[in-house]
Amino acid sequence: MSLRKLSYLQKLHANSRVAAGGDLYDDLIERTQNAVSRAFSKADLASVGLQTDEDLKSRIDQILKAGVVWENATTFVSRHAYFFSSAPRLLQETVPKKLKTLLSDPHFKVSLAETIRTQMLSHLAPFEQDPASMTNIALTAAVEATSHAATKAISKAKPDLLLAPPASGDAESNANKLAYGCVMHFLRLWITGGHGGPSMAATMAILGPYVCRQRLSEQKSLD
Repeated sequence: MSLRKLSYLQKLHANSRVAAGGDLYDDLIERTQNAVSRAFSKADLASVGLQTDEDLKSRIDQILKAGVVWENATTFVSRHAYFFSSAPRLLQETVPKKLKTLLSDPHFKVSLAETIRTQMLSHLAPFEQDPASMTNIALTAAVEATSHAATKAISKAKPDLLLAPPASGDAESNANKLAYGCVMHFLRLWITGGHGGPSMAATMAILGPYVCRQRLSEQKSLD
């Protein structure tokens, strides 16, 4: 059997190790720590608040428990590199199908994105005084408040779109759904570079308020 096969873990096996803890889970942590150390410099790790080996171990523990699929250490680290460096690789933007019509107007797209960005920066600011308060519940409230601001922008700029087929329900409900989808789309693009991963609330809680605000602050445009 090859070393590659020996190092491979199917999703269910990895999940069972995470759930069980103990030596098998420690093995996942150790493999991932070694892969991270090979892939990133100390400066990279420090840029996202990982100053010590214990910091790195804790970060990996958080990511694994957030439900990320684990195949092997190298692919895991490559796929979720945004957790270990302040310069995530920006992928080509792929707009979800349900948002394509709304975001097809480049001027409105930039305006809506800026509304979302500034709103989230504002809601994340208080967490910097107490990073531990940046929980999934608190982040959900911040996203909902941001979605509310985006809903107003969509309702004002695109009222006809909200009432036209194939939209169903009333205009306010349609605007709410589109706004939430846009918030999730832009946050994932800006904070992770467009990669899949845990929920955005879990991702932002793991990265912490400083890194999230830093990445949002650097988004001057969608180009």
